[in-house]
Amino acid sequence: MIIAIDLHHQPYYGKPQKGLFRGKAKQGTKKFWSIATACVVERGEKLTLAMAPVYNNRMEDTLDALWPQLQSKGIRIRRLLLDRGFYSADVIDWLQSRNVPFLMPMICRGKKPSKNSPGTGTAQFMAPGRRGFTTHTWKKRRSKLQVTVQVAIVPNPKTKQKTPLLYAYHGRLPNLTYCRELYRKRFGIETSYRESRHCRAWTTTRKENWRRFLQILSFILANAWALLTLGQQKKPWRERLTQQHFQQQLIELLDLPTTQVLTQEPSVAIT
Repeated sequence: MIIAIDLHHQPYYGKPQKGLFRGKAKQGTKKFWSIATACVVERGEKLTLAMAPVYNNRMEDTLDALWPQLQSKGIRIRRLLLDRGFYSADVIDWLQSRNVPFLMPMICRGKKPSKNSPGTGTAQFMAPGRRGFTTHTWKKRRSKLQVTVQVAIVPNPKTKQKTPLLYAYHGRLPNLTYCRELYRKRFGIETSYRESRHCRAWTTTRKENWRRFLQILSFILANAWALLTLGQQKKPWRERLTQQHFQQQLIELLDLPTTQVLTQEPSVAIT
């Protein structure tokens, strides 16, 4: 299976609490209830298979938390798709030591090539018009850890952008076009976050356990809707089961007040 792993940050505006993730300012706050998920992103499927809370920026800890859940399901990973937030020597070493095929964007660091210099770091691969496969080796700062990673230098599909796209990978890639199209599948996990957000109840509680429960429940509901709609892509729009209709049927089944139907913006307040 092709699996994507990413982080979902739910903004928090209250007093500091245990279990919060502190990151860059976004949506007016630096505090988040963050969760990492592993999601299937092939054949139109967007099923979340594993979840784990995130407390820090050590992405190798996130992989450590998700990996046992994936292994317990007996999943054979053909390719792991990660975003640039996972690009670090520790993460690459973690993946290579387990021989996990992966694909992620490289962060541009160093001097860009010029007439008098070939460039340094990963910026040396950013020469306009350059393409192909190569390798890159670097040593982690203040550490003895050194990693070597394969690099795909992919032409940018945007005609006005002459600088190529850079991807770090492990495992076989047949060609550059396949590399670019493969990574585009990763955006299926962003869709899973949007669908789960539509299912998540709103709450003002500061309790971490309750917050995590609502997050997990929202992904379970999104999975249920995704499973019920498998194979409906060829049906006319009017005949498909929409997420809102699924939620309405679920509420009627549970015999809840109709005023608690979840819409685009969560309307259920739980304190």
